[in-house]
Amino acid sequence: MLASLAQEQSATEVIVPEHLPFAQRVAQSGKAQFLFAAEELSTLQINITKRCNLACKHCHVGAGPTRTENMSREILLSCLAVFEADSMATLDITGGAPELNPHYRWLIGEATKAVAKKTASKTIDKTISDKAADKTIDKTVSAKAVITKPVTTNSTKDTGHTDRNAASYTNTTTTTGHATAAATDHTTAAATDHTTATDHTTHGQTLQPKIITRTNLAILSEPGFDDLPKLWAQHNIEVVCSLPHWQARNTDRQRGEGVFEAALTGLKALNDVGYGKEGSGLIVNIVINPGGAFLPPAQASAQREYKQQLQQRYGLVFNDLLALTNNPVGRFRAFLDARGIRDDYMQRLYDAFNPATIWAVMCRTQLSVDVDGRLFDCDFNQVIDMPIRLSDRKEASSTPDRAVTIHDVERDGLESVTGRRLRVAGHCYACTAGAGSSCGGATTS
Repeated sequence: MLASLAQEQSATEVIVPEHLPFAQRVAQSGKAQFLFAAEELSTLQINITKRCNLACKHCHVGAGPTRTENMSREILLSCLAVFEADSMATLDITGGAPELNPHYRWLIGEATKAVAKKTASKTIDKTISDKAADKTIDKTVSAKAVITKPVTTNSTKDTGHTDRNAASYTNTTTTTGHATAAATDHTTAAATDHTTATDHTTHGQTLQPKIITRTNLAILSEPGFDDLPKLWAQHNIEVVCSLPHWQARNTDRQRGEGVFEAALTGLKALNDVGYGKEGSGLIVNIVINPGGAFLPPAQASAQREYKQQLQQRYGLVFNDLLALTNNPVGRFRAFLDARGIRDDYMQRLYDAFNPATIWAVMCRTQLSVDVDGRLFDCDFNQVIDMPIRLSDRKEASSTPDRAVTIHDVERDGLESVTGRRLRVAGHCYACTAGAGSSCGGATTS
């Protein structure tokens, strides 16, 4: 299986010849089971347009004013249907500038209804679960009450039996994981990873349904878009906004002259309706990325710096800062190639490979939907046209191999793409370098 994974990478590999293919590097670190998606998926990220009012130098999807691709309402309806699946907690709306899709406001309204339904369903399920637990406790208390004398047991024998069972369980799990890492059997890896994936992706907690919209902030100064902060606040939408730096020259160098001032105006409009304010419950997070071929700063220290500078200089606030690594695909790859530094950048990512980040890579718990409805492990894979295929799924398909679409998942159920083999290549080193990188920021502290 690892051989076939490495072979499939050859056409899309962004890597220097002497580097190990990503799948092989992961396997050698003893984590080959994480080359498969988790058994529970929590995020549906939908790229609803390639259009954008900006044409940023680092943009991996190559969005811009001349792009015309928009996700249709038919595909959006299928996305909403899949989002309502039990394990899906987050609908992440992105682009391009998602606000430019003609169905955007309709989507916000429909997605809000879906979140309300999911929240009500989870509340009912929790109530039923709590009542069942109460009944179990009552029965346990009653049973203990009727015991009037101690029960004699062979403690040594019982303890030994328990220890043997525990040892057997531990050994079985360890052996299976080792076999998976060595042989990378698809079915075994997916089954073995079920518990691990759930523990790591939710940390034992139930994720609350929510909607994220991503924005470049500058679009809020464009005619016809200044009402969006109020719309987002009305529907309790979590906003993730891009602001490469707190200084104008560094932001405008990436995004164009005057964009920094427009972005500040947009962030102020969000603050004015309560976003980022303590006690408002309205979340606005800022995404940063490096201005060149280097890794992002430590997320925690960058957050402290940005909060201080934006507050002191402009009186602006936000909740959290998310530090992303530039992925060597799309427009950023063109930037690297134009300067002849792609191999140097890949070497930097390769040397910074951190095995501790692998379990939390975003592709394990999300589906990424392109404007045409095809599914990808992430939007970086969209750029290099490496979609999820029927052959990646746990259950072999009798039909000719092809790309999986959101319509397939709507018909076959979310479980049809859980535990699937992930499609990886050299660009994946960007997500495992240093503290890790995802659409939610660093993946390790």
